[in-house]
Amino acid sequence: MKTIMTALLLLLAFAAHAEDQKGDELDKIILTINGESITISDMLSYASLRDGAPLAEDPVAAQNQILNEMLTTIMLSQEAGRLGLEKETSTMRTLKFMRMNVLRDALIERMMNDQSVSDEELKKAYAENYPVEPEVRYLVRHILVDDAAKAEEIISQLDKGEEFEGLARELSTGPSGPEGGSLGWISPELVVPAFGEAMLKLEKAQYTKAPVQTQFGWHVILLEDVQEVERDEPPALETVRPVLEQQIKAVKVQSEIQQLRETMNIETPDESMIQINRPDEAESTE
Repeated sequence: MKTIMTALLLLLAFAAHAEDQKGDELDKIILTINGESITISDMLSYASLRDGAPLAEDPVAAQNQILNEMLTTIMLSQEAGRLGLEKETSTMRTLKFMRMNVLRDALIERMMNDQSVSDEELKKAYAENYPVEPEVRYLVRHILVDDAAKAEEIISQLDKGEEFEGLARELSTGPSGPEGGSLGWISPELVVPAFGEAMLKLEKAQYTKAPVQTQFGWHVILLEDVQEVERDEPPALETVRPVLEQQIKAVKVQSEIQQLRETMNIETPDESMIQINRPDEAESTE
């Protein structure tokens, strides 16, 4: 990234005439290819979008690499236009969605820039991301089966004194089965919500008395032990401020996107063939 930025700064320096001309630098024409003018802004835009080979370490070489790639791209796109390829159905469809993607990204960037972050929001995010209290971890085993009846039968066997570890090796369909169902020391946030909620309700050496359903199947969960682990010293707030501000802004932008989804008018010819996510299931901006 540093190399790229240095190369781009060289481009700006290339166009600079005097300090009072900065407003015109980005619009300066640096090349004309078959009558098509290319400005510093064009080159910067191309550099930000390129997905070719890694840039050279030397900034000047990197700048020349970008320049030559852009020359080839412009030349081939001009030739494609001359051949009428932009009017082909598949090309038009691709261009349509490329345009949408560019507009989407431009809007999200503007929405991010328009967000403000208060000191209270920043302190709250800091406390959530860098807690100081000890972390509580749980030593857990589980038995995973594909239906509730099987899980209930396992619970009945445990009630009769059967060993949890042995039943897990024999009956569990999960990858931890051969290890007696052991998940090791885990934190609640590392497991799916239904599993974590059931785990937190258990006392040491207690197992769930009813099957716990998740998207993976039906679980019987055993809590073997609980421990507290001291956390590392958190970084200073100022050192993580930019990251936290971006996180807060991203959440706000996601909320705005969900609000926009609620205003959409969607019609489908056959609703049984298409599933539309609810607004709270919208895609993440990250």
